[in-house]
Order: sequence, then C-alpha cells, then structure tokens
Amino acid sequence: MQKIKYIFTYFCAVLVATFCISAQAELSGKEIMMKVEEQSRLHKNQKFNVFMRIVDSKNRERTRYFTSWKKHQKNTYSLARFYKPVNLKNTGLLSVLEKGEDISEQWIYLPAFRSVKKLSSNDKNKSFMGTDFSNSDIGGRNIDADIHKLVSQDKKYYVVESYPKSKQDNYARIVYKVHKKVLVPVTVKFYGHDGKLIKRLKNKKIIKHKGMYIAVSSVVHNPNTDSTTYVKINKLETDIVKDISFFSTRGLKL
Repeated sequence: MQKIKYIFTYFCAVLVATFCISAQAELSGKEIMMKVEEQSRLHKNQKFNVFMRIVDSKNRERTRYFTSWKKHQKNTYSLARFYKPVNLKNTGLLSVLEKGEDISEQWIYLPAFRSVKKLSSNDKNKSFMGTDFSNSDIGGRNIDADIHKLVSQDKKYYVVESYPKSKQDNYARIVYKVHKKVLVPVTVKFYGHDGKLIKRLKNKKIIKHKGMYIAVSSVVHNPNTDSTTYVKINKLETDIVKDISFFSTRGLKL
C-alpha cells in the first residue's frame, strides 16, 4: 500500500511539473507577433518584383507591376515604384515606419504632376492603386499599435486576435492564423468597427529564401465589393543594399 501511495504521489508531482513547464513555455499573443516580425526582418535589405491582378465583381481585370525595396533598421523604410501599366509608370509610394509610431508616414509621387504628396490619415485608408490593399497595409504597422491575444492553437497553427489601440484605426480587429513552423500568417482577416469582415488575405504559397520564409503567392478578397487581388512575387533579392537617402521624397522621384 505504501508503495502504491509513493507511485501515486510521484505521478502527481510529475504531472504538476509538466503542466507548469508547459504553461511557462506558452507564448503570449504579443510574443508570437514579435516572432513573426523578427522572421520577416531576418534580411535587413529586401527587394521584390511584384505582380498584382485585380478582378472586380463583373470579372473585369486590371494589372499592376512594381518593384519594392525594404530596409529594416531602427525604423522600417519601404519604397514601391510602378513600371506597368503605362499610365502608372514611375508612380511611387514611400513609407517610413518609425519606432514608437503606430503606422507609417507615407508619401506618393505622381509623375504626371512631378509632385510629391504626403498622405493624410484618410488617404492611408484608401485603396493602394486600385487594389484591395490600403496604402496603410503596404506601409505596415508596429507591434505596439495593437493589443494581441492568443485565442487558440493546435499542433500547426496559432490564432492571434489583434485589437488596434487607436479608435481612429480603419480596423477594429485583425485575426492572424500563423503557421508555427515558418512563423508566417497563412490567413489574415480584417474587421471593421461594425464587426463586419472588410477583407480576407490568404497566403497560398510560402517559400524559404536564405533562411527567411516569405509568402510569394497571395489572394485578398473584399466581400463587400466582391473584388479580389491576386499577388505574386516574381523575384526576391536580399543582397541589394540601398543607402538610406534612397528612401526619401527625393528618392521617390528618381
């Protein structure tokens, strides 16, 4: 009887210890999103050739081709410059996400007017060149702009709900389904202040490039307009180093 009691006591102790270790090891929503960010910034200098195809509710198509450069330092800099179609050629969008700020400051260059315009808060929520992305989506957001909560997980995925702290934000809730192994969201759902779904992003193909995982084929659907944007990254380079002066209003015009 004493031996049985000892075994039972030992089993309970192991069970409690295992539970404690497991509880300590569980990541918070913010920690998961920090890992997602760190993974996406593994290479400090990135260059993409991007193709977008927009299909509206009447099945009419438009295409967009642009090159995007990113530089991750204390702040994050990105510059997108279009080369097709002809009417958008050399149009550029500059985004600077400063540490401590919620969302990017952004400027657009319109070659027809040879002018650079700083985007207002309202402009940032508008469509990025007719796509289902907003200008703000392209610029990105800081981790601390949102409150992140881990709502569920299984062997393959985390589900994190993020709530923007600013009431002026275009989104009231963003839900990420993050692949545990590669630390890239496989789906992202964006909800408005009325609780309705604004759009849903699905990353259909994720590849590994020099140790960094990246989505190279994605689809965004807006159920309100029944519009869909298909995104494909045709080329990714991580050894193209641009001076910080490239990411400026002057660099927009080059």
